[in-house]
Amino acid sequence: EHVTRIQNKKQSVAPNIPVTNCDSDTVCLDLRGKTLAANSRAFDITKGTLNIYSGNIVGGQTTNSASGQAGNIHVYNGTLNVYGGTITGGQAAKGGGIYVSKNGKLTITGGTVTGNTGADGQTPNNICLAEGVKLTPDQLDQNSRFGITMD
Repeated sequence: EHVTRIQNKKQSVAPNIPVTNCDSDTVCLDLRGKTLAANSRAFDITKGTLNIYSGNIVGGQTTNSASGQAGNIHVYNGTLNVYGGTITGGQAAKGGGIYVSKNGKLTITGGTVTGNTGADGQTPNNICLAEGVKLTPDQLDQNSRFGITMD
């Protein structure tokens, strides 16, 4: 069981992994000491903000890995803030770990997005930014590790 749409609702992602509302526009997911294993994409962020704290998100993949976007997390129109932890094992043609659409925003502080692959299951494909998405130094932390491709 996993959340497929984050739209500012209190939900449970899996047993013992609560989702809470930090404020009216932000959902918080505390994965400290936990692993969320996904058979399909773990999160689609369609509006608002998702804050993920530590832990691991492992093994997500798009339903159409040959042409699809986002194995573990797809940021459509909202914001994803990652504070530590690891996003790994995802598989998709674009952004096996995270795909950020043109209206999405991503900030990584001390996290690792690595070990994600393209549709072939071999080519490194961790984060993909859609055309027009800009990455600025203030969105990165010196302790973060990841690889980025442009769509």
